[in-house]
Amino acid sequence: RVLAFTTNDERRMTSDEATFVTHSSIVHRPSSIVMGTPREVLAHAETAPPLVQLGKVLGWQPLPLTIKEGRRFAKAQNRDRRTEHQPEPTHPLTRSPHPTVIVERAHFAYGEHEALYDVSMAAHDGEVLALMGRNGSGKTTLLKLLTGLLKPQRGSVRVLGHDVTRMDVEDVAAFVGYVPQNPHRLLFHDTLREELEFTLKGRTTDSIKHQASSINATLAQFGLTHLAETYPRDLSGGEAQRAALAAIIVGDPQVLLLDEPTRGLDYAAKAALGQQLRQLASQGRTVIMATHDVELVAAYADRVLLLGDGEVVVEGPVRDVLGDSLIFSSQIAKLFPGSGWLTVDDVLRHVEAAR
Repeated sequence: RVLAFTTNDERRMTSDEATFVTHSSIVHRPSSIVMGTPREVLAHAETAPPLVQLGKVLGWQPLPLTIKEGRRFAKAQNRDRRTEHQPEPTHPLTRSPHPTVIVERAHFAYGEHEALYDVSMAAHDGEVLALMGRNGSGKTTLLKLLTGLLKPQRGSVRVLGHDVTRMDVEDVAAFVGYVPQNPHRLLFHDTLREELEFTLKGRTTDSIKHQASSINATLAQFGLTHLAETYPRDLSGGEAQRAALAAIIVGDPQVLLLDEPTRGLDYAAKAALGQQLRQLASQGRTVIMATHDVELVAAYADRVLLLGDGEVVVEGPVRDVLGDSLIFSSQIAKLFPGSGWLTVDDVLRHVEAAR
């Protein structure tokens, strides 16, 4: 069974409600609590995995909960698929032809362990690049090379024309923003507003009035205005992620690096984050994120760099890499292998075109 709490009611459960939940197997009382089998609860859930989302939209019954259950519905959908039709790119190409980030044959080892071995890559402004791979594949190490937190033992790392291997971390931070796996590591002031003020301190000659305007605009951009005077350690996981992003973005970095940005976030928070990353890319920034979140990459990234044991395994457009991968493949790609479809929207566009 599943016990689910709706997101629009954060009040604590009363003792009577707790007793009710303990002894009841029926679904809908009180209004902030839903209880039942996984299929029953997901049928009414506000957010759900892509497979369930698609099943609900297309009316698949019984609602599939696994890829195996969904394949019998997908087979019928596949019979109607126009094999000559190629899906559109996940996002319109807006990137510059000139890379903002260039890594050439970078090598880094922790003692005897080679974390990166002759890694080369490039990233452009206006794009979201996903670094993927198993734990220990070198994703976080590569991000730290781009920030100057680590220096390669050989090879070069250039960001916006700067050789960051020869720069202090504080100087690199003027144009590279980095959000670590735990966003609370960036939050240490008494209020969220003070976090953003600290970022701007000493970085600009703008007037206090102009800085306040930038802070207010950034808080509004990330939906944090109502939390401006909140102690950052009291923020939820999704709020802390947005707060850390705001604290970095207010400094206007051209390159944004994120390490496992959806860790601990629910589906709604992930979608909001993905949309924010697309917006930042549309403003001409370079966004590079290390992540295991295949669904986030499928929906919001432009390209994928897949690492394995410290080396580049494959690099290319999202549809090419995720569509051909046995491990790093979205639920929709597993449902419709060989189709090029990665997201629920891909399938629904086909359904609409086939009518």
